[in-house]
Amino acid sequence: NEPPVISITVPQNNSFQNAAPLTVSGTVTDKSAISYVKVNGIEATVDGQHFTAALTLSEGTNSITIESEDQYKNKGSVSLTVTLDSVVPTVTISSPAPRASFSTPDATITGVVTDSSTFTLSINGQEVSSSHFNGSQFTYPVSLTEGENNVEFLAVDAANNRWETTLTLLMDSIPPQI
Repeated sequence: NEPPVISITVPQNNSFQNAAPLTVSGTVTDKSAISYVKVNGIEATVDGQHFTAALTLSEGTNSITIESEDQYKNKGSVSLTVTLDSVVPTVTISSPAPRASFSTPDATITGVVTDSSTFTLSINGQEVSSSHFNGSQFTYPVSLTEGENNVEFLAVDAANNRWETTLTLLMDSIPPQI
């Protein structure tokens, strides 16, 4: 006899999650009746061919094994890995300081992004390309207009944790009148 065939709907293998518990769901098929489906040893709820189970994850890499047995004691299993990353990326803006004043429209922003997974950094809605990074440090040019300028930052990691802030810079290119 053949073992049950298990297909996982959610989560995807090697995916990142930012919250626990995680609902694991999928289907199990077999020519005979299914005796059980277990997710990491916990009995799953089975409705026809569909199963679901809530699983508590630990921060970092988690191994998940789904096992099923049919009425003839044939066992099938499938394993996957999921990473729980509930930590928001950290972005430190090294320069310029908030409310720094410039006499020309050219400003360069430098800083550091730290996160345990891959991330994207956007400044004023534009993704900062890898050419602006040296490891986790970034240098990015922005163009200012006369007056107050709000520079918007958004960092998003692989688990969709988001960090946002606004840096206000000033441009005053008009010389004082005497």
